[in-house]
Amino acid sequence: MGLHTLRHSAASTMLAAGVPLKVVSDILGHSSVAITGDIYGHVSPEVSASAMDQLSAALG
Repeated sequence: MGLHTLRHSAASTMLAAGVPLKVVSDILGHSSVAITGDIYGHVSPEVSASAMDQLSAALG
């Protein structure tokens, strides 16, 4: 496994665990949050479902 794969896995895992994008961006050393979001901001089906569950609970 290469360094790029490990870096991508670490970023994706942190984001899926709810670590704020800004924190992940800082850890990776990106110059802006936009770069981190563009590269690692894909959303898994599980994260999407969880977000919708949270919205549903908040709305009642």
